[in-house]
Amino acid sequence: TKNTLAVLNFENLSDPADSERQGDIIAELLTTDLSASEFVKVVSSQRLYDLVKQEGGEANAKIDRGEAIRIARKAGTTRMLTGALSKLSGRSIITAQIVDVSSGEVIGSERVDGNDLFAMVDDLSIRIKRRVGLSETHALAGDIPVSEATTSNPAAYRAYLEGMERYHALDWDDAHKHFDRAIKLDSTFAL
Repeated sequence: TKNTLAVLNFENLSDPADSERQGDIIAELLTTDLSASEFVKVVSSQRLYDLVKQEGGEANAKIDRGEAIRIARKAGTTRMLTGALSKLSGRSIITAQIVDVSSGEVIGSERVDGNDLFAMVDDLSIRIKRRVGLSETHALAGDIPVSEATTSNPAAYRAYLEGMERYHALDWDDAHKHFDRAIKLDSTFAL
């Protein structure tokens, strides 16, 4: 259980309303990328949302660090990953903190910057795997670009996320519309 991880919300500091859902996209892409490793166990975002709802919160609401630690503990993880997105001089910066769930202590922090969100997530994912103690060989084992596992089109991914939210809310018709839109934006996006 050493490398069990809950990927929680990434705050968009440049757009607190996160109108483009970039914070959500980063968290979901990291979950997808980290889950591809056989050496890291990642709790699904749906499981975390279910736990938030059981605690009386809203699944899509931003939660504070104390609540995040409580949710990660309840999910049975040893570590959680939170972070933020900001922009500086036209470049995006993603920072991530790995937190020990039992103590609440930050055990590591990583930062990547660039203009391609998907490439940044790929880089960050490898750094996180190294930070949690994986060897270089294990950190790179089975790693494929997240854009190949999902899509390289942020609008398509955003439509997919909206569809998943509607799906989990049991609003099948609206979910179907969002999924159709994602496929129209990227016909190779099968997720």
